[in-house]
Amino acid sequence: GILDGVSDAGDTYAIHAGMTGTFDQFKLRAALAAGGSTFTTDQSSYINGLISAEGSFDMFKIAASAEVLSLTDAAGNRTTGYGFGGSVGATVTDGVTFNLGGRYFGQ
Repeated sequence: GILDGVSDAGDTYAIHAGMTGTFDQFKLRAALAAGGSTFTTDQSSYINGLISAEGSFDMFKIAASAEVLSLTDAAGNRTTGYGFGGSVGATVTDGVTFNLGGRYFGQ
């Protein structure tokens, strides 16, 4: 396996990393996750990435995101999906904010 040198069905791994950067009224976020199996008869794995941006302007806020997901099953068959999203918000008065958002994910 990964640490003991003996290969068995429990030999899997998963990692995740992310970051956020704030620049005045803008925010950028990114994340990456990956995992899979190191067992010789199991070739399953995945990778998932996400990036988003947000801007705040007086009483408006605008955001957009994109992501990708790639999966490989135990037999080695790969499928890939992707998605996009967006939202807009407006502060009408103190304590009242309207938000509208949407998302698409396809394979």
